[in-house]
Amino acid sequence: MQSWLTEHSHFLIFAGACTAAFGAQCWGLRKVKGARLPWLIWILAALLLAVTWQIAESAGTRERRNIQSITEGFARLYADAMEKRGHATVPNDVAPDDPRYLSLIETEKGWLAMNPAVNDIYTMRKTPDGKNRFIVDSETDYNRNGLYDEQREQRTPVGEVYETTPPGLETAFRGQPHFDFVPVTDRWGTWVSAYVPLRDSDGRVEGVLGVDFDAQKLAAAIATAKLGVIGLMALVQLALLGSSSLTPVLHARIAERKEAEESLRRAHEDLEVRVIERTAELTIANSELQSEIAKRRKAQQALGEMNAQIGIVSHTAGMAEVANSVLHNVGNVLNSVNVSISLLAERLHASPLADLPNVAGLFRSHADDLPAFLTGDPVGRQVPDFISLLAGHWTTEHRELGREVERLQGSVRHIREIVGRQQDLGRTSGIFEEVHVPQLIDDALVIRGDALEKCRVTVHRDFADTPPVLCDRVKLMQILVNLIANAGESLSETLETDRLLTVRTVAGGDGSVQIHVIDNGQGIAPEVRDRLFTYGFTTKKDGHGFGLHSSALAAQDIGGTLRAESDGLDCGAAFIVELPPTRAAALSRAA
Repeated sequence: MQSWLTEHSHFLIFAGACTAAFGAQCWGLRKVKGARLPWLIWILAALLLAVTWQIAESAGTRERRNIQSITEGFARLYADAMEKRGHATVPNDVAPDDPRYLSLIETEKGWLAMNPAVNDIYTMRKTPDGKNRFIVDSETDYNRNGLYDEQREQRTPVGEVYETTPPGLETAFRGQPHFDFVPVTDRWGTWVSAYVPLRDSDGRVEGVLGVDFDAQKLAAAIATAKLGVIGLMALVQLALLGSSSLTPVLHARIAERKEAEESLRRAHEDLEVRVIERTAELTIANSELQSEIAKRRKAQQALGEMNAQIGIVSHTAGMAEVANSVLHNVGNVLNSVNVSISLLAERLHASPLADLPNVAGLFRSHADDLPAFLTGDPVGRQVPDFISLLAGHWTTEHRELGREVERLQGSVRHIREIVGRQQDLGRTSGIFEEVHVPQLIDDALVIRGDALEKCRVTVHRDFADTPPVLCDRVKLMQILVNLIANAGESLSETLETDRLLTVRTVAGGDGSVQIHVIDNGQGIAPEVRDRLFTYGFTTKKDGHGFGLHSSALAAQDIGGTLRAESDGLDCGAAFIVELPPTRAAALSRAA
């Protein structure tokens, strides 16, 4: 049981972490009104764990079989060579200085030097007393330091009894090759071994050749193969966790917004009913108010349309799987939208029209003597002035509401621009099309604009007159976003107060186009410059080492190159994307 738990500990830890993450997510969503985690997410997470188990076990099995195949292949090859070199002619009590024995010893040492994956090679015979005794077992440099400086590395004397009896060894003495997966521990270490029978000229089994492979290396190789699968599936689980967290919260927010819109709609309907009931009782002054009411209705209609647009944007954002950077950028704009909506609601709540029912009540109470009331009564004489004052307030209120509506429209346009530019990253790649490089650079700067602004980075655009390029728009956009993000991170960690990011386009005389992304940040040390685009290499504490590597590959895919330049640490850096004439000038040449 303990061995099984040890062998599958990585998966058990992964499964426990997934369960804890989804449990914490479920608990956290309970704090959000109307947000709940669907049972389907738990089912999908469990299915992903089952798939991970199956794939990880298959990967471990493949790795085990691969090592078995390599070890068995070496064993068969060495056994054939031993037979040809006359192993059968070496007696059980051969002298240590016998030339045939020494030749076989040197042969084993040469094989061990050429094959680091193999830990030991040796031959045995079963003597008449039934014991397994070593015949040829050379010095073995287990620690690979070029010296035989440990006791276990010394040559095994001819005829020494091998006290351990693995099942595979006995099978080989019976004439059948065998690979023992069960580790065997002896005074030399813990091994898994392949055994091949050695035959004499008459075809009889005269001995066995054994090849040892370090059991810990086998376990580590199998664990590494499984961890690769588990790591990949962890990304899938994270994606499921993120999307399942985002969707319920957004749905809850949309439901709250719809409730607020419905309340506002009912309030508008009630107000319209009251206005319509009072209009029949107003006099000539009421005709002026009718004009203002019509303007107010237009403002309310514009506000309703704006709220509908905001609802559509929110619904679209809730149904799409957008990146965290889009949500952050849109969130900043929505803050200003919320401020504008709050101001509109406050103005509507404090509207002077609330006093209209009082005026209507006065008119009804003096319906029989209205002219005398308006001219003779002190209160009646104030009604025209009050209506005039009300009209002035209404004019001011209408103008302010109009300005707030314009601000809302601008914010919604900004949201559409951010979402539209981010959606370009989700397009299918592999299609070469005409691309205007400056416009694509502006899109990339908009995507990373929030992060650059937080780091107080000044962006300088230096665009030359360059022809359109014929390339994969999505891959070129990915390269630019990655380079701008790296430059922003470098600038965020520098002590410079004037943090400058320059994006420049250069048109070559041969029709090529270059894109320079230059920063005055930390720079690049000379000793690491040549390894920047190597897979897995990174200088960041939390980096993964494939961002620049994938960008370089993407540049090759679109027919271009990517290189880096820097004078050293604290001297800034420049990354240059170059598109050759065959891509950049194709359209202009055709014209």
